[in-house]
Amino acid sequence: MIKTIAIMEQTNLNYSIIADYYSEHYNELKLYVMSRSLPADEAEDIVQNIFVRLLRGDKMITPVTLPCFVYTIAKNLIIDYYRRKHKIEEYEHFLGASDWMGRYDIDGESVFSARQINGNDEASKHSRD
Repeated sequence: MIKTIAIMEQTNLNYSIIADYYSEHYNELKLYVMSRSLPADEAEDIVQNIFVRLLRGDKMITPVTLPCFVYTIAKNLIIDYYRRKHKIEEYEHFLGASDWMGRYDIDGESVFSARQINGNDEASKHSRD
């Protein structure tokens, strides 16, 4: 029982530290992410995801360790963003260069974006249900 109370107090302290850091450093962190050539809306998403990960994490957070965690998570999320973006572009290039049977399309009329493909896939799932 005492151990549970101590864990709850530490969790509340962590939330408080994270909330204070968020309110004081949100704009600074957003500018940091945007300086890595990301659009403003993507930067906002990444900053939000940083704090979601912190709140879900079970690390011991102090005012000294929090900036280290924040910028490490930011760096990793930026890398993930570019990795995912590269895969989407690679997939779109593949779709633009071939037809559905894998044959290459010379005139280039069958270029699809990954969003169009996902939208078509979701529509076909709903029609089966």
